[in-house]
Amino acid sequence: MCGVVGYVTYKDQNLDIANMLKLLKHRGPDAQKYKEFNLENSLKLCLGHTRLSIQDLSHNADQPMSDIKDNYHIVYNGEVYNFNEIKTELITFGYEFKTSSDTEVILYSYIQWGMKAVERFIGMFSIVILDLISKELVFINDRLGVKPLYIYREQDILIFASEIKSILEYKKFKKNINPKALAQFMQYGYIQPPLSIFEKIEKIEPASVYRYSLAEQKIIKNKYWDVLNFSDVRDELNIESLHDLLKKSFLYRTVSDVPISAFLSSGVDSSLLSAVLTKQNYELNTITIGVDDSKYNEAKLAKEIAKGLNTKHNEYYIDEKEVINLVEKMPFYFDEPFADSSMYPTYLVNKMASKKYKVALSADGGDESFGGYSRYLFLKNFSSIISLPKALKILLLYFINILEKTKILNLFNIPAIPLKLTKIKNVLKAKNISEFYESLNTYIGNEQLKSLCKNYTLDNGYFKEFDNIENNDLLNKAMLIDYKTYLYQVLTKVDRTSMANSIEVREPLLDHKVIEYAISISSDEKIVGKNTKKPLKDILSEYLDIGLLTKTKKGFSVPIEKWLRSDLESIVSKYINKKSIELSNTYNWNEVEKIKNKFYNGSDDYIALWHIFIFQMWYNQWVDKIIEDNK
Repeated sequence: MCGVVGYVTYKDQNLDIANMLKLLKHRGPDAQKYKEFNLENSLKLCLGHTRLSIQDLSHNADQPMSDIKDNYHIVYNGEVYNFNEIKTELITFGYEFKTSSDTEVILYSYIQWGMKAVERFIGMFSIVILDLISKELVFINDRLGVKPLYIYREQDILIFASEIKSILEYKKFKKNINPKALAQFMQYGYIQPPLSIFEKIEKIEPASVYRYSLAEQKIIKNKYWDVLNFSDVRDELNIESLHDLLKKSFLYRTVSDVPISAFLSSGVDSSLLSAVLTKQNYELNTITIGVDDSKYNEAKLAKEIAKGLNTKHNEYYIDEKEVINLVEKMPFYFDEPFADSSMYPTYLVNKMASKKYKVALSADGGDESFGGYSRYLFLKNFSSIISLPKALKILLLYFINILEKTKILNLFNIPAIPLKLTKIKNVLKAKNISEFYESLNTYIGNEQLKSLCKNYTLDNGYFKEFDNIENNDLLNKAMLIDYKTYLYQVLTKVDRTSMANSIEVREPLLDHKVIEYAISISSDEKIVGKNTKKPLKDILSEYLDIGLLTKTKKGFSVPIEKWLRSDLESIVSKYINKKSIELSNTYNWNEVEKIKNKFYNGSDDYIALWHIFIFQMWYNQWVDKIIEDNK
């Protein structure tokens, strides 16, 4: 796992590549190198790389790497797990290899098969290849966008990097906020490709190849894979075929020249991953973090599971103060506003893992593939709301508004009720299934956005695509949309928090072969009654007692509402006051003040305040100082 950075200039412009690399050192502390190319017509090009050594630990495998004739050059971030199989095939064509790294295999695969080479790769990757034969710079991203890559283009310059912070080193860059990206962040808590928070910077989209012509300064984009192409529903699930796919995917992710660990909670996905590997005689190191609050702690059950699987188990307990201390530090690593509060414990579990290991396996992806999220059950049970008579919808909305105004909800002492009522109100307003599902994934409605933000542009294209998917399976449609939307939030969180700690996290359940198979299974096979992820549970039951698993998955939950009222209140006031809001010039202070006062006067609806707070911290880190003290 690594970081890449580079540029193309057509005039005599000097960029500090050494400093651009230095900003990415956390992604690759083992080596930082770059190579400059002075080409015809004053064209100057540079490829830079920071390396976390996983395959072939020698410096022979450092990047940039070139072919023997110096016609092709590569910098690359990620892992191609089946590289040894591809290497065997390339040897039959006469290629000779100087390293045991996957980087050299990727380079020669491109030379042999061109753009089609990527279709052979199983893994996660952002690849940049300088092709001096075709005079192109080629950018390739993995199928799901696990590994990030940003591109900035302006007249006579192109800069690319694994993280935006390196691009911001270009002194002429104008830090203009993208109004579409701002709306996405406020409504969903993250920003989807191809948008970035800044105008002129775009994220390379998943499953895409971008070919940049050095002569014409133009990009041609091509998609080589789409999950929508695998959504034809089969009649029934073949559990043995799925089991075999999972075994193969899990074992692929153990290819490494350094020891590997696995994150273990007390849930289905991570338990399945650990169980399958240990039963394949793989000696696994498992890691769990715990907290003292029993409502959020999964460590005790995870320890029992680890004992049953005979793993080498590592357990770390964290306290609330450790998490709160991260709040002002995280904007440095994320570069863009990012509101998923589980980034804090995710950062800490990576920090703990990095003390002993360079690689960790994570079980993200099981929910999207096998129907694990509660919103799928909500969609299954309440999608008929769309067809209710308009008069009844109005009556129900009126009743919910009355409930919200009374204090009766306080008797239940369930913090999530106000948020759930807001979602129910939104779905009652939905005119079709795409609006219905969008409402389940949206934190801030259009009306509030309009009064809150000074300059924004709505962009709901991903959810509108819901109605265009040629699949009669409603829940599978939702999962397809989540592959294209929500999953990116998960992947961003994992990439930034792991790379901040110089550790590589691999995602076995996101193998594209597993996804292709999973999305072709009828949702009735995945969710039976209230029993979600049934195929995974059926396989897991062959390895251990399902009764050991937690009944209610806690995940990396963080009590943000509680903290905003206590430990974080003074920090919130530092970033959210009239002066700082006016300096960032993004929100209308009168509306922000109402939100802030309403929350601190007892309202449980904290989402808007949290998103504004996250944005203000990010703005202070990367755009302009809006507070006097940022300690």
